[in-house]
Amino acid sequence: MLSRGRLELTFINKMNFKWIYAVIAAMLWGASFPLIKLGLKSTSPLLFAFLRYFLASIFFILISHEVQLKKDFVLLGLVGVAIPVILQNIALQFTPAYISGFLQSTGPIYVLIFATLFLKEKFTWNKFAGIMIAFLGTYFLISGYEKINLLADFLILLSAFFYSIGSIIAKKLLNNGYKAMNVIVSSTVFATLFLFPSIPFEKIRFSIASMQYAFVLALLPTFLAYILWYNAMEKMEISRLSCFIYLIPFFSLIFSSIFLNEALETIKIFYGIVIIAGIAIAEA
Repeated sequence: MLSRGRLELTFINKMNFKWIYAVIAAMLWGASFPLIKLGLKSTSPLLFAFLRYFLASIFFILISHEVQLKKDFVLLGLVGVAIPVILQNIALQFTPAYISGFLQSTGPIYVLIFATLFLKEKFTWNKFAGIMIAFLGTYFLISGYEKINLLADFLILLSAFFYSIGSIIAKKLLNNGYKAMNVIVSSTVFATLFLFPSIPFEKIRFSIASMQYAFVLALLPTFLAYILWYNAMEKMEISRLSCFIYLIPFFSLIFSSIFLNEALETIKIFYGIVIIAGIAIAEA
């Protein structure tokens, strides 16, 4: 018979903090939307995206010198990072930060479909019900949004679609035996290389002050968040892990109220709890 202490240790080892990693990553990504809006006030979107990922690439290379020139890493850098980041930064100039967080939360629906088709992950009604409950909670979380920019909102939805494809590519690489850090470092470096030639296609604006936001975004929602997310991805089905994306708009709403003085109502907290309930059902 196992002692209580050994039972607790076994549970901790089994859990491997994967849920904690996923929640922290979602929180950091939620904070990224208002931070990007602040940075875009004085810097053009494509240049700002490049600065963020250039700095993140430096952080990654400092801890892992290995960058592999492989087709799947290059594809992940382009489809799963560079393209959605470009779309997101352009759209954030015209739509509220927390709305962007909500539209990004459509991603788990795509991931569930793609993971079932391409990764042969098992489709379960728990996953489906949890995703739907979390999605409804997210919808009501942003209800009352009146200022609509159809083009900007479409760009965010398209960004979520590309992020979902990137998640499938990344999970496939992990399933094939590549280490999380190897995937992250290589895809980030290639994403930076793809972002650089996009800069001349915009009217360049730059401010030294925006470098502070680029640095914070590179360090926290990129460097740290991706390390946590990919470590969780190694231990979880991507269709389950993607449910944590629904926490992004909840955290985005909170951080938008802090950084941008966007309204935060008590009822929004309740809808945040609904989102968490949906995630719990999907994880059951």
